[in-house]
Parts: sequence; structure tokens; C-alpha cells
Amino acid sequence: MYATKPVKAGAAALLTAAMVVGGTAAPAQAAPPANDSFAAAAALTGTFGTVRGNTLEATREVGEPDHAGVLSNRSVWYRWTASTAGPVVFTTTSSVEELPTFDTVLAVYRGDAVGQLTPVASNDDRNRFDPTSRVRFDAEAGVTYQVAVDSVAGKTGRFRLSWGMRAPNDDFAASVKLTGSSGTTTTSTFLATSEAGEATWHRRSVWYRWTAPRSGALVVTTTGSLYDTVLGVYQGRSLATVRLLRRNDDFFGLASRVRLPVVQGRTYRVVAGGLPGQDGFTQVSWRMP
Repeated sequence: MYATKPVKAGAAALLTAAMVVGGTAAPAQAAPPANDSFAAAAALTGTFGTVRGNTLEATREVGEPDHAGVLSNRSVWYRWTASTAGPVVFTTTSSVEELPTFDTVLAVYRGDAVGQLTPVASNDDRNRFDPTSRVRFDAEAGVTYQVAVDSVAGKTGRFRLSWGMRAPNDDFAASVKLTGSSGTTTTSTFLATSEAGEATWHRRSVWYRWTAPRSGALVVTTTGSLYDTVLGVYQGRSLATVRLLRRNDDFFGLASRVRLPVVQGRTYRVVAGGLPGQDGFTQVSWRMP
């Protein structure tokens, strides 16, 4: 602890010299994350999304519960209000910049004070081989949920927090329209399903439709998605009549990419999904070179 009594001029000079090594001042202690405290929880918006976060220099508050039954030491907080009722998934993954991964803890609550929270869902490890965390619960429209991310044994690190409700384009018949010769769209495959008659090589899929504005080549990718994606392009008006034109699993890392010739005025069906057990934040981009 620093002394609180006055320091004489000579002593101050010696103290200053001691704090400077090689002409460089000793680094100040890093500040905790902006959302370290419950009252300063970072707001999450929308039915799906992903944010980067970290628990570096995070602390425990007076009255804070032990998340998922694990002693809380390094928590940060988020706040999400459900715009519609239905099941929702929250997950943590370690950022690719932070290796090795650290063992996260995830907990969701209702309540307006850190010492008076009602548990909704919590998880330490997704499974014995995966130290990331995942929860699913039924959200009520208009209700605000408090989300805590912590770690085991006081470890700290960087992570991504992702969440998602069932996407509106889960089914082939509800495919989202894509327009133009290029663009990018994002969604989530959390809680997505496979329909009767759908090909088995894509699971938890979402669907798009795109009409070629001119003849040429089309390139579609899932670069920017946060899981091991698969990608396909079909033609046809129903699952019973579609014809597969191109498919891909891993083109670069976990991202998928297809390229195919297209004809002006024809409509193509794009499906993005994951391998078994894979889902999450999804980014689909398309362009005509």
C-alpha cells in the first residue's frame, strides 16, 4: 500500500528515479473492463449478435453470486432485453488471438441489483473436452436479462459472446431475398433446424434466394462466421425439386466458398449451415467478379 504521509523533496527525487528504468516510466496498472461492474453492464441488442470482450483486470463485486456454482473472481456483465418471446442461446468462445483458450463460465439472471438476482441459466463447460460455455433458455418478450461472463480459478482472457434466437429464414420456404451483384448479410444458426427432405450434409441451416442481375460468375463465402460452416447453392422452387449446383465445407480454415456460373434472371437458392454440433453467428457474402 502506498504511504499517505507527505514525502520530502529529496525522497521524492529518489522515488521518481526508482520508478524510471532506462528512461522509461514504470507502467501503470491496467484498468478493469468498462463492464466490470453490474451497474455498467454493456448493452446487447437484437435477436442475434456477437461481441468481443475480456476479463483482464476484472473484479468481483460485493454481493455477486457464484456463477454456475463456480467462485466468482473475474466477471464482466452484459444486459439483453428480449424483443420477442422464444428460446435463445448464449455462448462463449475464446478469441483466436487469445491462445490457449481459457475456461469460461456463463450465467444469465433476472433482476436489477447484483445482490438480488434470480438465476435463469448457467454453464461452466459445454462438455468435458470444451471449456467454453453455452446456455439456452426461454426468453420472455420485454424482459431484461443480466449476463455474466467469468472464468475458473481466476484465469483471465479474451472471448466472444454470441447469442441468437431462431432465424426467420430457417426454412426453405422462408428464405431471405438477397439483391445486387454483391453484398453481405449476417444471421445466427442457433436453434436452426433441418427440414424433412433437406439434404443431410447441411445441418441447422438457413436459406437465401438470389436472382442474378446479369450473366457471369457468382462467388459465395461464409468468411466471418464463427464456427465450422458448410455452404451450398441450389436451383429449384421446393426442397423436393431442388438441384444441387455447388457445395463446399472448408475452403479456407472453417469458412466455406463456392463459385459457379449464373444466368441473368435465374433464381438461385443459397444454404448455409454447420457440421453436426456446429452453429452460431453466420456471415454470408456474395459477389460477381
